[in-house]
Amino acid sequence: MTAQVHDRCVILQGEVDWIYQRDAAELAARRATGVESVQNLIATAARTPLRNAEERLRNACFRDPQIDADHVIVTITGRIAVLTGHVKSLAEKRQAGLAAWISPGVTAIENRLEVRPS
Repeated sequence: MTAQVHDRCVILQGEVDWIYQRDAAELAARRATGVESVQNLIATAARTPLRNAEERLRNACFRDPQIDADHVIVTITGRIAVLTGHVKSLAEKRQAGLAAWISPGVTAIENRLEVRPS
């Protein structure tokens, strides 16, 4: 990973294994004295093949007692896990998004779940 500074803008480039590493690098750059903006171009490396990724993700949601997976639809598009459907709470939506990281090869999550309280 590299960082360059141009006119008080930090440009981050490179590749990391996990999205939290990408986010942590951006947060550290934003906290540096004198920085006005950050352009985060860091990519997340594919960890393993996406074989059965949708099935693995769906099973992870079913195993999590905090998620009512009956109304959650999982689709893998490229290396992005897309969650659609609906859940009962914002906490359940967050938990489903976290569960999506279990799928090998997924480098980003699009959590489009709607919250529909009972």
